[in-house]
Amino acid sequence: MPRNRTPRTSSDSLAQRTAEQLVLAHLSQERGISVLPRRLSLHGRTFNVDGYAEQGNTISLYEVWSHIGPAKPAQKNKVLTDILKLAVIARILREELPER
Repeated sequence: MPRNRTPRTSSDSLAQRTAEQLVLAHLSQERGISVLPRRLSLHGRTFNVDGYAEQGNTISLYEVWSHIGPAKPAQKNKVLTDILKLAVIARILREELPER
């Protein structure tokens, strides 16, 4: 006997990108800085971050994850990968810009 299943909805990347933009706009307003997506070239590698801001000698890096509902294992891994990416970028920036 076939089971009735709710049709699977596809991921809406437009909605997720819009949510990311809203989060970055809120961060910008809350912190009084301009937080914008940025591509960084460091040590011969290119890194994309969802948000980048400079204020004085401080650089802030942001990765935004937007999702509704429980996270799936691959999504949890993506968040962990983003954390590792931010840690690597921060370490490289400290080496390249020790005054910050």
